[in-house]
Amino acid sequence: MRRRPDVVHIQGHRGARDKFPENSLQGFEYALAAGVQILELDILFMRDDQIVVTHNPTLHPDTTRNEAGEWIDAQGNIMIRDLDLKELQKYDVGRIRAGSSTLERFQEQRGLDNVAIPTLKDIFELLSQNENELVWLNIEVKSDPLEPEKTAPLRQLVEQLYTQICFFNMERRVSIQSFDWNAFLKFQKGAPEIATSYLSSIGSAERSAGNNIYPGSP
Repeated sequence: MRRRPDVVHIQGHRGARDKFPENSLQGFEYALAAGVQILELDILFMRDDQIVVTHNPTLHPDTTRNEAGEWIDAQGNIMIRDLDLKELQKYDVGRIRAGSSTLERFQEQRGLDNVAIPTLKDIFELLSQNENELVWLNIEVKSDPLEPEKTAPLRQLVEQLYTQICFFNMERRVSIQSFDWNAFLKFQKGAPEIATSYLSSIGSAERSAGNNIYPGSP
């Protein structure tokens, strides 16, 4: 990718969330079948040192059902960092709650049952298949420097991420992006071949929900 700066690459943002549940294996498989060259996804760290592919630091009440098939409480604030993988995969994230603002945005998304939040290892295994050997991953490390308590310690996540990238020989098939620029120090010092991308946004911290790099930010 870096040898051809004149080429535009199409990325599947969180897979194909207009058609399938976001950050799901089904969504990533759909995006690949459609010819997408780069999969963009988000990662968080769990209590048992597993890296999972999901966007929010808490389970999303508009897209999450419990083992009984009931929607989780909107005020529950179930933190990803407080769960282990066995606990997390009891939840089903394959449908959108009727009447929600999320459904208004993604009216064409296909509802599925028994969809668990995948691990990053699941995605690396998908990309290890021969037919996907040219596909890249754009991995967003979810960490907010203004509210670090919402996620697991960044150092732990980055150490485990680096280990998994090397185990699957993905050093030249991933790029790492984050609003928390501290995430890049490990890679730039120890693995400069891994591409890094600094994320920012325009506007006040309030307007950008805190994910905003501005004067005075740590």
